Amino acid sequence: MSQSTTTRARAAAGYRRRICVIALARATGMGGGRAWVQPARAEREPLTLEAVKLAVELGVDVNAANTDGRTALDGAQALKYESVVAYLVEHGAKASGKPAPPVRVPN
Repeated sequence: MSQSTTTRARAAAGYRRRICVIALARATGMGGGRAWVQPARAEREPLTLEAVKLAVELGVDVNAANTDGRTALDGAQALKYESVVAYLVEHGAKASGKPAPPVRVPN
């Protein structure tokens, strides 16, 4: 394999990892921004659990951390989504030990 091919392969692997981290972080409410369409309050936890399950099934590392060092488990704990916390822990997730970020939950 040539050096340019190796470099491209490493770059692609790094890109895939960043996308996976972003997907799992966003599923648990981390990353800022606002949803285009806000689901009803009663639907938020089940939808988050569904998104997290899909990410885990696709092979996303449940302990991947964002740039602040926080994991999806930290986000789920901050939102008090017990079913998501339980699912992540069952699949080997560990909290970062960092204080939970402030979470703004829209009405």
